[in-house]
Amino acid sequence: MECTAPEIVVFDDSFVAENVCSGIEVDTGHRQNLHELIVGAQGIALARDLQKEVDRIEDHNRNLRDHEKAIPAQARGNLSVDAFCALAEVADLPRRIAEAERRLAAAQDAKRVAAMPTFSPISLPKIDLAALRVLLAKGIPDLDAEALARGRTHLHRLGQGGEDWVSKGMKLADHLSEQGLNECPFCAQDLRSSRLFAHYRAYFADAYDQLKREITDAGHNFRTIHAGDIPAAFERSVRETVERHAFWKALADVPAVEIDTAAIARTWKMAREHVERLIEAKRAAPLDTVTVPADVERAISDHNNQCDRIRELSDQLAVVNPQLETVKEQAREANIATLTSDLVNLKAVQARHDPSIAPLLRSLSHREGGESRHRTAPQ
Repeated sequence: MECTAPEIVVFDDSFVAENVCSGIEVDTGHRQNLHELIVGAQGIALARDLQKEVDRIEDHNRNLRDHEKAIPAQARGNLSVDAFCALAEVADLPRRIAEAERRLAAAQDAKRVAAMPTFSPISLPKIDLAALRVLLAKGIPDLDAEALARGRTHLHRLGQGGEDWVSKGMKLADHLSEQGLNECPFCAQDLRSSRLFAHYRAYFADAYDQLKREITDAGHNFRTIHAGDIPAAFERSVRETVERHAFWKALADVPAVEIDTAAIARTWKMAREHVERLIEAKRAAPLDTVTVPADVERAISDHNNQCDRIRELSDQLAVVNPQLETVKEQAREANIATLTSDLVNLKAVQARHDPSIAPLLRSLSHREGGESRHRTAPQ
């Protein structure tokens, strides 16, 4: 008795050759065809949909990689793209980076930082024009007008050095008078009848000697303050300040040091020589009033203006010294590895928000927002 078996399917040679094996080998196509046969039409449709998703994910990941490659590797450092993109902005970032760089540099050069002195005061002595005028106008208030006039007239006739010569002669006359002799020490004439000698006695009294000493002392004090080793000491202090500034400016905010020592020296020398000539003129004729010419006033004013600028700079540098002491302390206690890491992180934030890189990250973020991000396609 014959019957049909619809659940039985007989495959011919062609089907077997296409879907199972060729008789010699089994290749990928055989396996794929056999798989489709087993899963059926619905499975095949689902497999094709899956492959479309796989292809889309691979395309998405390929685009992500292209965008990631557009971000310079040196900008990201050791950070992953995700970590780099997540870096938030930091307030006052340029200042914080500069500070981190300085702290790291100080730590790396801690021995020199510890040995380098802070700023010492710089001083340039001023010339007291008011006091100079008082000295040059000084006389002897109690001196008789007639004695003053007669004495000056005669001394002017003697010419340069005459007053010193007569002053010495009066001392010699006093010495002879102590011996009971009233005669001129130069010509031995009797001085008792000389009215001019009486005027000389008034002119060259003790007040005169005191005035001469005051003028001489003023000249000596002026040279002590403005001449000798003082200009060289000033230039040395400026040189030390410039050297310290060159070191500290890389580690702290310090004011600029711009000092033209050659110009200062010229101005100072000119004013100093003017004043010395005026004091010498007063010393040669103590009872004469010596005026300060306009060009000397200008020279003194120029020098004093330089002094004010030097004092202002010195005060500014003194304000920085506590900050430099802090740099020294931080350098002694610093951990170089920690400081290096802090600086790297700050520079990464700077790179993350750099105008040339930020658009790349926005594009990357946009593509990630539209689709789930996958690094590998599902198997």
